[in-house]
Amino acid sequence: MTGVLGDVWIERRMYRDDEGKYRYLLDEALGLRKGCQVSPWLEGLATCLASYMPYGKCEEVLSRIVSGGLSHPSSTGRTIHRWVGRVIDPYVENEAKEMAEVFDDGVVPDSEGRVVSHLMIEGDGTSIALQREEERRVEVKVGIAYEGWEVVGQDRYRLKEKMTYAGIMDGEKFWDTFSLRLAKRYDLAQIGQIIVGGDGADWVKKGAEMIGGVYQLDRFHLLRALRRWLSEEAVGASIPGLHFGGFRPGGWSFPLGRIRQEPEENKPGRLLN
Repeated sequence: MTGVLGDVWIERRMYRDDEGKYRYLLDEALGLRKGCQVSPWLEGLATCLASYMPYGKCEEVLSRIVSGGLSHPSSTGRTIHRWVGRVIDPYVENEAKEMAEVFDDGVVPDSEGRVVSHLMIEGDGTSIALQREEERRVEVKVGIAYEGWEVVGQDRYRLKEKMTYAGIMDGEKFWDTFSLRLAKRYDLAQIGQIIVGGDGADWVKKGAEMIGGVYQLDRFHLLRALRRWLSEEAVGASIPGLHFGGFRPGGWSFPLGRIRQEPEENKPGRLLN
């Protein structure tokens, strides 16, 4: 087994319990999974590093940390990619099980029952390149939910009770899964208002409908849409026509205000929806 001190050889016995099942008691005591050849600590470190850097760079960093370096090259199959997969697979399987229980069997998930006046949600997607796959690129969908902002310094704020979720899946499955995560923390039926912000992508708009929220175009894309049709002077003059809420950390904030509906024949009005 490879650990931070290098390779360690372990001898253990196999036992048979009262039910006739074979077990390695030492593995259970050390928290080792079946077939695992790296220590849980090193496996966890590899997973953490892999979320910040490519697998090759991750392996290079680990080689400098582990005493004597990583003695097993990638050709043996014990790559950083496989280590990460072994860590996340149980979480993916558990998520699929929970989804089936809720949406197929009608099981109501346990919830903290948290209730707030406003819950802000933002959704976005980013395209990434794939290796050794038929598809060359795929979109990773990302969602973030929070209850507002809190002051941490002069002109500095941070999100309150932030929750994030990401996955490679279609929009409907993304919102089903993300809403399940939210339901385990909040009593969504008692939330005063759910506000969903996005860049205009259809899957984000549909998500707002699915969870009973109000969709709003984010400030960057709204201003960009206005500038396509209006002069800077006209854009500045249109700002007072936007209705803002009081839920902003300071200055002019966009995502939390309701956008005034313009006449259908007004082109900028159509862009705001």
